[in-house]
Amino acid sequence: MALEPITYYPTLGVSGTYLAFMQGNIANLCLPCSTAAQSAVNAQTGSDKAEIAGTIGIAVACLVNMFIIATTVLTGSFLISILPPAVETAFLYVLPAIFGAVLGQFAYKRPLYGLLALIIGVIVYYLPIFDLLNILVSVLVTVFFVIYLEKRKDKRANDSSLQI
Repeated sequence: MALEPITYYPTLGVSGTYLAFMQGNIANLCLPCSTAAQSAVNAQTGSDKAEIAGTIGIAVACLVNMFIIATTVLTGSFLISILPPAVETAFLYVLPAIFGAVLGQFAYKRPLYGLLALIIGVIVYYLPIFDLLNILVSVLVTVFFVIYLEKRKDKRANDSSLQI
């Protein structure tokens, strides 16, 4: 992460670097647009002409990106409003499905941690906690216990290596 500003600066320039880091998606959007704009005007990397062309390319990419996102949000809201109630209800299961998939991925590698996370999640679900905090509390408690178990495992490994 710390290398990005240094490696992208020669192509983006000062203002292009600022715009790119404010907008995000540097490697997939800003850098190619900057390079394409510089190539379109036959500018040499590092020159003032290249910096101006690159900044304009990034600015246009940012504007197009914002337009596409705004259009998607507005049409997406409309589409969701005309969906049948059964389909809208299904959206409630998207986030749990994503967390379940992540849990399954980690439980496959470390079954104990997966079981621990599942038990903690069930316990937190039935606690009288504000609903929006259930996920946060489950994740934090699980992370705490996993770190504790890892430190305990490391301590046992160090103790057994000292005995040998």
